[in-house]
Parts: sequence; structure tokens; C-alpha cells
Amino acid sequence: MLKGIYFERTSFKYFFIFVFGALGGLLFGFDTGIISGASSLIETNFSSNIEQTGFITSSVLIGSSIGALSIGSLSDKFGRKKLLILASILFLIGSGLSMAAVGFVSMIVARIILGFAVGSASALTPAYLAELAL
Repeated sequence: MLKGIYFERTSFKYFFIFVFGALGGLLFGFDTGIISGASSLIETNFSSNIEQTGFITSSVLIGSSIGALSIGSLSDKFGRKKLLILASILFLIGSGLSMAAVGFVSMIVARIILGFAVGSASALTPAYLAELAL
């Protein structure tokens, strides 16, 4: 009887870990797709041309490639859970900087930070979930 109760509690705990961990995979598509609706507003508010708007849009991909390529060795050294927490903090920082961006350069920096968080979470989340499943 006690074994069944313990199993139910740990299953409930792992259910939430896996659900919220899987949401990390959705962030990549969300962050790259959400900018398409804001492109015309970016051009208007920042008085940018098509090339600058395209660079703002693609700067997330620059950051995500850097994040995905560099996070593997860092996760072996510091642990996946700690770096997932760091990635979530970078999401908050990048979002706040995007909100407060006043020009082209500040928007690029904010989007690269967001991209680094997206790439890190995209690479770390499957590895973290696989470790929990073992």
C-alpha cells in the first residue's frame, strides 16, 4: 500500500516536470514565429528599412545557434537543471530588453540574448527530460 502511494506522488511530481519541460521545446517556434506579426511595427517604430528589420528578425537565430552549440559542454560542467534556470532568467532579461529597446542596436542585443536562451533551452530540455526518464 505504501509503495503505491509513493508511486502516485512521484508520478504526479514527474508529470509536472515533464509537462513544463516539454513547453521549453515550444519556445523556439513561438519566439521565431511571433516576430512576423511585429515586423511592420518594428519598421514604423524604429524607422528601419527592410534590411534592418530582417536583421532584427533573424538575430534570434544567431543567438540560438550560439546557445545550442555552446550549451552542451557547459551543461556537462555545471548541470542541466542549473543551466535551464539560467536560460529562463535569460528569457526574462531578453524579453525585458526587447520591451525597453529604443533603437536598432538595443533591439538586436535583446533578440540575440533571447536567441541564446531559446537555443540553450532547445538543446537542454530533451537531455534533461531523458535524464529524468531514466
